[in-house]
Amino acid sequence: MTDDEITALIRRKRAGKLQAPARAEAVAEVEAVVGHRMPALLRRLYLDVSDGGFDPYNAALSLDDHDFLHSDAGRLVDEYLQWRAHIPGYPSHVVPLLSLGCAMWAHVDWSTPEGRIWRWDPGPCERHSLFRDTVSLSEQLTEWYAGVDRRPRNPPCGPDCLS
Repeated sequence: MTDDEITALIRRKRAGKLQAPARAEAVAEVEAVVGHRMPALLRRLYLDVSDGGFDPYNAALSLDDHDFLHSDAGRLVDEYLQWRAHIPGYPSHVVPLLSLGCAMWAHVDWSTPEGRIWRWDPGPCERHSLFRDTVSLSEQLTEWYAGVDRRPRNPPCGPDCLS
């Protein structure tokens, strides 16, 4: 799916349930903290569609709202800083996007133009792990809205696991 098709799909499926788009200043703030520009699709979703909650689970983190009612997490920048502070070796270019429940998270790699997905899963290798997934943000959103949920995609214990 193209970015235009994904944006239209989200607007159609989440009609009446989306927050106002994020402020450009909120995008600039988080980009300055992360040190990378958001991947284009993610930036478009935040600036043109909704400040969080644009996924089918209504859980994508907000940039602006400290009291985002659809997530038990804080603002995206606050969550990012917590991950960086508490996970040794956490890559600075990987940014949390949303909790998938059961302590699983989807993250986005801001150093890749397509926004590769990373996962945090408490189960693989009998330890908590952050690992690269095989899909981009576009592919992940397409799967989620198609009702495909193959989480978790546990990797073999190896170099792609950060624990």
